[in-house]
Amino acid sequence: MLKIIKNILHPSRRDLHTHYSRVSIYESEIEIEQDSDTVAVVELNRSFQVQDIPNIDETFIIHECNVLNYIKGRGPQKIRVRQFIEMESESLLNQGNKYLLYLTYSGLNPPLEKDYYITGVTAGIYREIPFEENGSLAQDNKIMFVRNIVTEDNLPGEIQIENLN
Repeated sequence: MLKIIKNILHPSRRDLHTHYSRVSIYESEIEIEQDSDTVAVVELNRSFQVQDIPNIDETFIIHECNVLNYIKGRGPQKIRVRQFIEMESESLLNQGNKYLLYLTYSGLNPPLEKDYYITGVTAGIYREIPFEENGSLAQDNKIMFVRNIVTEDNLPGEIQIENLN
């Protein structure tokens, strides 16, 4: 279980709002973790657009990530995270940034069966706070992640984990 620090939104996060339909609105970190197949700290390497599902005229953004640590589940050191492109005009993740992601297997046919979706579409995205903003926690051997997107969920605004180094 991750250690939750505060149930507030961090003032340095991007003030993005999402408008879409979802199956679940999460009332706690426990709920979104239970709905996720994997929870991992990742670093985004690159993103690109694809239309790769047969008979589906849908464009996706594929985020190729290095896994730095699995919090829940196990898997390869490199994963692909699939984002619906029509939901946002831009990518939800930025190259070079580190994220704590709650992930759900895509359920797609081979060779895409190992791709993930972000649990709760955007609810499962936490961005690492850079060292300059996180100095006191870094000294305590902790890493802080903040919510990346404003949603209707009742999830903590910040999550702290042990340093991965």
